[in-house]
Amino acid sequence: MEKLRQTLRVRKERAILVAANLYKSNGSDGLAELTALAESAGAVVADRFQQRIRTINPSTYIGKGKALQLGQRVRRFKADVIIFDNDLSPAQIRELEKITETKVLDRSELILDIFATRAKTKQAKPQVALAVNARTFLPVFMPLAPAGKLLDRLPDEIVRILALHGVDQGTIDAARAEMADVRIAPTNDRSVVGVMTEFAFLGEHFFEGDLTALSLRMASTPVGPLRATHRFPDQALAAVLADRSSGPEAHPEHMARIIAFPGQKMTGPS
Repeated sequence: MEKLRQTLRVRKERAILVAANLYKSNGSDGLAELTALAESAGAVVADRFQQRIRTINPSTYIGKGKALQLGQRVRRFKADVIIFDNDLSPAQIRELEKITETKVLDRSELILDIFATRAKTKQAKPQVALAVNARTFLPVFMPLAPAGKLLDRLPDEIVRILALHGVDQGTIDAARAEMADVRIAPTNDRSVVGVMTEFAFLGEHFFEGDLTALSLRMASTPVGPLRATHRFPDQALAAVLADRSSGPEAHPEHMARIIAFPGQKMTGPS
């Protein structure tokens, strides 16, 4: 089964796209965005499989019965790869591959495939710094140059974006105080890395010369880790602000740590 995972590349492969939404979530956007991402990676979309689930199965995410159905669709449509519009654990991916006998990727891995391919081009050299809040996934895009002073400039830019989102001055002042101590640290959080990679990819497409507008637009983009709750970073921020007891001032670790993004030196959660 290991040979199924030799590569994450999906170019020219026949793909089945899968979206599994909890009954309580608002999964109304379907698979349109994942379809566009898969086609950008060069995959040929052979089938789309959307399901409502009551709970997330720890072994297969969708449950063994639905996984067996998925295996039948793989054979019916002669698919080479299954791509989930969800973030899967390594154990879930292994079990799904065992049941379906097909390579399985999640949304984050698909984005990494696209980003890795584009990063090989000269035009893909980063000129923009991206910061993402580790709790709400709220993005902040800003000019990379001068890179040596990025950490000095970052708090002011975060504060400016928070103000545009309607954050009250008291919360902004508390956030600025916490960001007086900014640290660089690694992360093993696949959700954060996956969201950052996705924002970097989508930002390349949606950027029209205004980084502030891009930050606001990406804040209203659905992200996988928020699928079962608020879906959008700006809505997650609104929920945090509605509960001041769990707001930014109570979680300084989410406001002041900058993590290293693969392939870049100065990106991370705000």
